[in-house]
Amino acid sequence: MFLVIFDEKLQRDVIEAIEMSSSDIEKIYSAVKKWIDFIYLKNLELPAKFASKVFMGDFWDYSMEVRVAPAIFQILVDLLNLPLWVSWADMELESEIIRLVILYSSMSKISGIPGKVIVAQFSDDDRRIEISTGSKNISVSTLFGGIAVLYVLKKKYLRHKVDIDDIVNKLNLTIEGIINEILGEESVEEELTDLEAELRKELGEL
Repeated sequence: MFLVIFDEKLQRDVIEAIEMSSSDIEKIYSAVKKWIDFIYLKNLELPAKFASKVFMGDFWDYSMEVRVAPAIFQILVDLLNLPLWVSWADMELESEIIRLVILYSSMSKISGIPGKVIVAQFSDDDRRIEISTGSKNISVSTLFGGIAVLYVLKKKYLRHKVDIDDIVNKLNLTIEGIINEILGEESVEEELTDLEAELRKELGEL
């Protein structure tokens, strides 16, 4: 429910990547988490403006303030040149509202239905979950799992080389460029460094 991969083979491949290539996925995941934290802590309007900028261009709406994670995943999809598009949905689970990031294939269509195939969906709150592999359980966060899906599609299914450092660099430059355009500032690098230090301090890493 919190991380669903609809194709069984892709699911197995993602689990294998989480086990065997976690250091590569971790680098992208760390960058994604850092930007999500920065965007939500910078100011009250930035989340809505950022997500709106990614999905709607110059028009922005306050309702988009909770869609930062899907927006960053859309940027990743574009940078990786994957045949996917990103959407979102809200699911009510008892008294809790779960925000989902949904990955659709832009290549495969369900026969007779003018729609797209859902590849995967995961909650954007980055909660820890356990994935059962039959022989053992793997603990992973939902955003980490979503990034693992993108990683596997790029490396194994499209058989493209994945230059992790280049991807992270391009992700940082792209997001910083969008933020600078919204805020009219020269650079967010120093503020991002301060934020990272503060978060590490809170987590007891300093």
